Amino acid sequence: MSSQTPLLPTLYSLLPPTSHLQTTARLSLQSLHVEPFIIHDTIYTSTHPVVPGQCRSLRLRARRRRRPSSSKPRKGEKTEGGEWEYGLTYLSQPLSAREYSEMSVRACVGVGVAGMSTRAEVEEFVEDLGFRCLGSTFLAGLMG
Repeated sequence: MSSQTPLLPTLYSLLPPTSHLQTTARLSLQSLHVEPFIIHDTIYTSTHPVVPGQCRSLRLRARRRRRPSSSKPRKGEKTEGGEWEYGLTYLSQPLSAREYSEMSVRACVGVGVAGMSTRAEVEEFVEDLGFRCLGSTFLAGLMG
């Protein structure tokens, strides 16, 4: 009996190379729309860059689990859904190495916002760091 793990086929080995991009994009969109979340992203840029010409960016993500439209709230439960969760992420400039030449790749580093429970507190913290709002997006995930 062999102790080697059997090789399992991957998506890339089963599909022809011409359909890899289309299939992975479709799977990504489907997984995005199955999540029952409401996501509100706001991008901030630095007002006074440390290195001239190199703007720094932060993404503030507010996320809340969304209730399926078919379910009714239980007694004593809020109708709008759960509590908002906030996450702050540092976004680097697009990476420019040879291996990234055909795509836009950025490094992301999480910044803790422990103890801040409201959006106003997090936004005030970001502004105190020297960032200003560049724009925001809103996404409501659908149930599958």
